[in-house]
Amino acid sequence: MRDALDQFSAPLFWDGSTYASETTDFSPAGEPGACDWASRLDVMLWLLPEEVAALRHCWGHVERHIGSFRAPFDRHLTEPIGWIKDFPSFSRLVTEWGHVVSQAARRDWAVIGLRS
Repeated sequence: MRDALDQFSAPLFWDGSTYASETTDFSPAGEPGACDWASRLDVMLWLLPEEVAALRHCWGHVERHIGSFRAPFDRHLTEPIGWIKDFPSFSRLVTEWGHVVSQAARRDWAVIGLRS
């Protein structure tokens, strides 16, 4: 579950990663040059439609078990961070990201986000 959540939330929290296809059980894609996150994250983030599809696959696993993250979240969050003040705010952020990813995947769209 942790791997699914880490990959699903990577574009939000950890400067991204490359995403494998739906058949790889959440293993990051290892192809050189498949996705250059460092250059993407200077000003904006974009996810290609195939990356969005892989995130949607992760979200399918995370969504069913999001409540199970409460205890680890409470154990590891020592002080509020930005928008994340408590588990409900964390859950809301992750769920809203899941909605964005799901809608984009359904339409075979890319996702673009600007850094603040």
